[in-house]
Order: sequence, then structure tokens, then C-alpha cells
Amino acid sequence: MDQNASNDTEPKLSPLFWDPNADVTFISSDGVLFKIYRRHLEPTTGGFPGADAMVVGPEPVALPEPANVLEVLFQFIQAPTEATNFRQPSVHDMQEDIFFAVAEAAEKYLVYGAMNICITFMRCAHLL
Repeated sequence: MDQNASNDTEPKLSPLFWDPNADVTFISSDGVLFKIYRRHLEPTTGGFPGADAMVVGPEPVALPEPANVLEVLFQFIQAPTEATNFRQPSVHDMQEDIFFAVAEAAEKYLVYGAMNICITFMRCAHLL
């Protein structure tokens, strides 16, 4: 069965964050599930809803951001792999609306790596 196959009642799974062994599940505002390891959240963030005390259970934690924003943001949380040449996402060619939404979410959830790259990019682009 296709991991992204869905019907009207079943949410889609993120193509990058769908490991069935992950212990925390988030759902985006547009209904996409993201399965993340708590061990990745703790050292790389400081503000996800209850990440340090999150109860592992069947219900996903709802986030107000859409999937295209969370897809980028979570790449700063999970360690880069060989598939990404061991690099985090580049913000240089990102659409402006997505960039600012990612930057806002990074500040909101204290995703340290994303916060730093976004602020550096804004300074270099003279947006600050």
C-alpha cells in the first residue's frame, strides 16, 4: 500500500518523515502527518508544544502550519542524511512566502538551526 494513499478520512504521511518507529506524530493544518523522533526534538529545539513531556499516544499533535512549511522546518530537526548530501535545506532559492513562514515557525518553536540560517539570510539579503 502506498504510504501517501488516502481517502477523505485518512491523513497523508509526509514523504520525508514517515518512520513508523518515530515516537511523536505531528499533523499539519492541511492534514499531513509527520513522524519525528523525540530524541531529535530535544537537542535541536526549545519550543515545540510539550516536546519534553509529550505523552506518546495515538493522537497526533496538531500544528497550525501547513505541510510545506513543516517539511522544511523538520529537516532542521532531523540529522541530514546521505540522500541530502548531509546538508540542511537551503533557503536561498525558496519562495519568499515559504521562507518567511519557515522563519516565523523557527522562531515560534525555537528551532535553533533554522533560526540562525534564516536570520543570516535576511541580513545578507538586506531584509533586516
